[in-house]
Amino acid sequence: MINKNIIYNKNCIKGMLDLPDNSVQMILTDPPYLVNYKDRLGRSVANDMASNSDWLIPAFNEMYRVLENNRYAVVFYGWNE
Repeated sequence: MINKNIIYNKNCIKGMLDLPDNSVQMILTDPPYLVNYKDRLGRSVANDMASNSDWLIPAFNEMYRVLENNRYAVVFYGWNE
């Protein structure tokens, strides 16, 4: 069972498995972009490569399962893609 108003430091897929279907009113996420992103100074984001994408489909499947009907999921993504 997940308690409200508590931050859990978990793998997102494993954490969502603890949630019942249609129990979330909004999802806001900023996952890795998987595009080998580099900013203007050449800095990169750890694990931001397409080869590190095995979690992507399972995570979105769980988000779809837990999100209530007619609610929102906001997913940030790289502006350059």
